[in-house]
Amino acid sequence: QMKKRLISILFILCLTVALSLSVSAESNKLTYAVGASAPTVSANTEFTILVEVTENTGICWLKAIVTYDSSVLTYVEASSDTSVFKDATITVNNRYDKNNKGTAIVVAGTMSVIFQDNPTIYTETGTFVELKFKVDANAAPGNTTITVNTEVGDAIKIVNGGSDFDYKVTSASTTINVVGSTHGQ
Repeated sequence: QMKKRLISILFILCLTVALSLSVSAESNKLTYAVGASAPTVSANTEFTILVEVTENTGICWLKAIVTYDSSVLTYVEASSDTSVFKDATITVNNRYDKNNKGTAIVVAGTMSVIFQDNPTIYTETGTFVELKFKVDANAAPGNTTITVNTEVGDAIKIVNGGSDFDYKVTSASTTINVVGSTHGQ
């Protein structure tokens, strides 16, 4: 009887330890938040989008894709002066496709990180980048959305010379209300 009770206690103890280890083994996560300096903007007016990282289990290199309607908005410039990726080089490339989809590609760090054994791992949260847009002078009134996402394989952590691309990334978006054209005023 005592032996059965001891085996039961050991089984419960082992199960408890196994469950606690599986809960504490945290996967790689990155979560974005996006906010606009003004939720309502007139045509021919500039405004700023603040892209933040609100959850970050550690990253060495990151590519964020910011999409917007280029028939309504024009990308103006980026600022990374207050970025949580303080030492990383942040670059923004902008392109358009034939369906009026504008894409600003924001990269933190350089791909050479994959050749380093133990590069800097950024775990901070806060401002990633500020992006300035201008509403086109002839933009029709209505809502337009700006979305930030990172595709599979576009987030890397290097630990002890090993690359880890397995991230759960939560995208974010913000909607801007464009009102009356100021064209001709």
